[in-house]
Amino acid sequence: MRELITTHSGWSDAFKRNLSEAYRHYAEWKGLFWQKLFFKPVDKLPFIPTEQELDSLISSVGWKTSAVLQLLKETE
Repeated sequence: MRELITTHSGWSDAFKRNLSEAYRHYAEWKGLFWQKLFFKPVDKLPFIPTEQELDSLISSVGWKTSAVLQLLKETE
């Protein structure tokens, strides 16, 4: 399991950390030995949608939700 978690290139360090922690709980429950793996996730900037993406979202939902979203958009 350790090799699978550490060598999988498609997983982020944050996911690997969560998977290691979940397996630690499973191993504890089953009475297995597991040495915790340490991964430091990379801090990423949050996704900020463009004005056009926000307008597209607002126009695609129901009228009640669109009214709330439009209000939130305009009260920065």
